[in-house]
Amino acid sequence: MKNHGALSLIITAIYSFGVGVSAEFSPLFALPILLLFCLKKIAVLNLLKKIFFLNLFVAFAVFSVMLTRNYELALLIALRANLIMLFNLMLFAGLKEGQIAGLFSELKFSAKFVSLVYFSLFFVEILRRELGIRLLALWSRGAGRGLFRLKAYANIVALLVILALKKSASLELTLKARGFKSQILWGQKFRAFGLEIFLLICVIICIILPYLELL
Repeated sequence: MKNHGALSLIITAIYSFGVGVSAEFSPLFALPILLLFCLKKIAVLNLLKKIFFLNLFVAFAVFSVMLTRNYELALLIALRANLIMLFNLMLFAGLKEGQIAGLFSELKFSAKFVSLVYFSLFFVEILRRELGIRLLALWSRGAGRGLFRLKAYANIVALLVILALKKSASLELTLKARGFKSQILWGQKFRAFGLEIFLLICVIICIILPYLELL
């Protein structure tokens, strides 16, 4: 599945919403992920690194629910979040920030919104790389066990916020110097590919069937 059109955004919206509002976990939710694994060449190690990074933020939501001793809901939140993250990372694997933002342009989103998507993805990637460097430095200094404490999570998030502010200030100066007008234009036409249509049908079936079983 090398070609991506705007239909990929529709697919991910359906899957993310369907899994996100589910009251129970269903094995059918994993089928689209397995299908993507068969259709695309996935760099497993790189995928696991990204999942680990994103789970640092999921952990806060899970811990807050666990404090209320609602362990079933905490497990459900963790499962839903990881399914959604896995699906999206695998679906858009290999695409750059500009290519993903261009898909929103195909759906006729405003140029300012497309620019916002581009820079948001750009910053997420920067922060992911920075976090990897910081974590590697901590591991090399023998602080590995301390990373799994709640205080360590808070310090890591605070560090990411500071880095984001510094990077945003630097980027703002760079864009002003280059005469950026707050818009990045792609002007692409809507595209849909055969494998995307097949994946869309699979996702709809896997999302609807668990709800029909509850009726």
